[in-house]
Amino acid sequence: MRRKNLGRFILTFVLTSLVQYQAHSQSKPEAVAGEYLIKYKAQVNPNHAAQKMSNKVQMKSFLKGASTFHVKLNSKTGGGFDDSILMELKNDPDVEYVEPNFYLNKSEAGEIKVLNEGEVVSLSSSSGGEVTYSQSKALVQVNEAWQAMTPVGSSGDKVVVAVIDTGLDSSHELFKSIYDGGTGAIWVNHQEIPGNGLDDDYNGYIDDISGWNYITNQSNPMDDDGHGTHVSGIVLGASLDIFAYQLPESPILIMPLKFLDGEGGGTTSNAIKAIYYAVNNGARVINNSWGGGNYSRSLHDAYNYAYDHKVILTTAAGNSAYNNDIKDMYPANLDTPSNLSVAATDDFDRLASFSDYGISKVHIGSPGYMIVSSYPGNRYAMMSGTSMAAPFIAGVSALILREAPQLTGYQIRQILLDGVDKVSALNGKVSSGGRINALKSIENGLQSSALEEFQPGYNPQYGTERAPASASSNSAPKAAGCGMITKALLEGPGKGAPPSNVGVVVGLLLLPLIFWAIIYRKEKQGAEGIDGRKFDRYQLSSQVRINVGGQYLTGAIHTISQGGLSFDVDAALENGGIVKMQIQGPNGQEMVEVEGQIVWSKEDHAYGVQFTQAHEGIKGMIGHWTKGLSKSST
Repeated sequence: MRRKNLGRFILTFVLTSLVQYQAHSQSKPEAVAGEYLIKYKAQVNPNHAAQKMSNKVQMKSFLKGASTFHVKLNSKTGGGFDDSILMELKNDPDVEYVEPNFYLNKSEAGEIKVLNEGEVVSLSSSSGGEVTYSQSKALVQVNEAWQAMTPVGSSGDKVVVAVIDTGLDSSHELFKSIYDGGTGAIWVNHQEIPGNGLDDDYNGYIDDISGWNYITNQSNPMDDDGHGTHVSGIVLGASLDIFAYQLPESPILIMPLKFLDGEGGGTTSNAIKAIYYAVNNGARVINNSWGGGNYSRSLHDAYNYAYDHKVILTTAAGNSAYNNDIKDMYPANLDTPSNLSVAATDDFDRLASFSDYGISKVHIGSPGYMIVSSYPGNRYAMMSGTSMAAPFIAGVSALILREAPQLTGYQIRQILLDGVDKVSALNGKVSSGGRINALKSIENGLQSSALEEFQPGYNPQYGTERAPASASSNSAPKAAGCGMITKALLEGPGKGAPPSNVGVVVGLLLLPLIFWAIIYRKEKQGAEGIDGRKFDRYQLSSQVRINVGGQYLTGAIHTISQGGLSFDVDAALENGGIVKMQIQGPNGQEMVEVEGQIVWSKEDHAYGVQFTQAHEGIKGMIGHWTKGLSKSST
């Protein structure tokens, strides 16, 4: 890298950092300020627990199935919340855990294209004279699956799929009663008497005839965003032609549970209420096209509750193009054995550019690019995202359960994974290496109709609680700067106060000077090469992720040895050029993390990273990688 190119890099980095900081400063907080979920130990009587907290917090709700309280800390005089109460609750020997009430968001990517009437008619089977699947063009063999599955008979063979989302426009022609020309696809709670203002079935919800709205705490889960209606149409579309001139009766019943608001955002407390409701009211499949980056023990417990009740959960992997094995995404990353984390593919079986992936944490691919489905106002629209990929698998899961209703969520998950079409684009990206195939899944379901139910014992590996920066208005943000300058700003003079915009700009302007000084010193020293050329170097085309102040930046590796690597990254330096890296192996599956220092190779006229603290295990892994690779002459 020459000084001219280095200068261009520095300028680009400064401008990019300013944009990133501006975006971060406008982002939502991670959790609801002052709100927490408190789980007491099993032997503690809930009434006793509530009495203990009565003078310390505002009681928001009690999640009966979870034995968890949703509370808000009392406000202090002058503003803020009383954190001393929080510490007292955490130290209470009767309390199992306390965690923030995290925000969650829908997993939708890109713009929404609402179709005009002519575009919808062109998708209708009436124009071609036969029933066809037209929601995507991926070769998932839906039409063939419809021919193989058992015909829709009595209402008893219908499977309930809970769509926990932004709600559902039940007035849409697709979801109307079969007597009104619709599919009759909306679940009805027959234990509840409509409009009498009573909780007839004693489930804690009054007049919950067809789902619930956790935003307004009422029985009307009307969709004010569009996401939930679109997702529901994809679930339904796995079982029938949603564009047919005469809509057939649906073999699937949609249970709409609204916990995301009109902007697609919701809270963990409402999400877990919806999961417990779905399980307790007969849902066999739960679709969750949403998520966030924070681990929640209470959400994990809700997933485990679903597992214990034989329910399969289809979960959107996320739309940040991240490797979920490295960067957490929840609930997609929860290890519950009936949780299926779904990546999005396009019509040509390529991983969608926005889709998260991960050979360990993401399990299967499913069409999620420009999917056509129902939209509020009796319209149809095209949308993309892992939000669209997960519900297709939810629909196929329901069809398998029609053929083999005794199977557990764990068994359904295995049938789906065993029935994928292996595609090269998903090799090393998802654990199954494949994309859903509806026909194979249904055929496997038919073959499993005589199997006994089974699921293995499960001991949850609970994650570690991490308090968000926004957990209390009294605490300073822990990541309020941009990447590498955060440490200097927060641990320098005035430690504990959030950095001002002026401080951030000054830090970014000083950074190139620090960076240049590091590089100049390395050149001045006249290094004879990275690690003194003690190790052979090999050509390796792979990725490196560099941790700079808690933020990972990604680039490409060109060569590697047991002593170090050469690289080309969109990153910067701090702490005297010491960086922490995650290096991906040539097969795209293995990953090692190692600390190194920026060095200048006079011989190569390039910068690289010298491994300063690599233990023998990491060196051995790199040695394994380089077997069969060509040696580098540079």
